[in-house]
Amino acid sequence: MNKGVAGAIGVILLWLAFVCFFVAFHPGGITSPMFADPKNNPSGAARNLRDVFLYFIDLWSKGINTGQQPQLE
Repeated sequence: MNKGVAGAIGVILLWLAFVCFFVAFHPGGITSPMFADPKNNPSGAARNLRDVFLYFIDLWSKGINTGQQPQLE
């Protein structure tokens, strides 16, 4: 891998990290039942970078639901 490709991958990963930090610490950010904890986090809000990564991985791993696409006639 040459330096240009490594630099481009580094910039993309850095951008993704900034997006995840923004979402994790934004007021109201991501809320999901998978983060809910009755004692510490009853609202289910993402509180750190790990929560945001888990949310995106869960979202992307579900794939496309073809049952909700409109039917062409």
